[in-house]
Amino acid sequence: MNDAPELALAHPLNTRAHRPSTHGTLTHRHLSSPRQLGFGAGVPYALGAGVGGAVFLWKSIALYRTPTKKAAMANFMASLAQLALLILGALADGAIGSQS
Repeated sequence: MNDAPELALAHPLNTRAHRPSTHGTLTHRHLSSPRQLGFGAGVPYALGAGVGGAVFLWKSIALYRTPTKKAAMANFMASLAQLALLILGALADGAIGSQS
């Protein structure tokens, strides 16, 4: 009568609840191409995320050390640059990935 899906409950007699989970672990399936770094992210995305994140972190530390309006604006611009690099990296990654 109950149409709700059955849930795996953490009970000692429930063997399904004790299966090891592979969620969030890096396996060989995630690295199907040399251009993929993990979880489907390729080199262009990683470069955009890394460079953009580093610049944003640098400006955030500078804002923390000297909280001025100029530093706040530089931090804001760095966050926009990080977002732009992340999106451009994802687009480039998708364009390269669709060709292989």
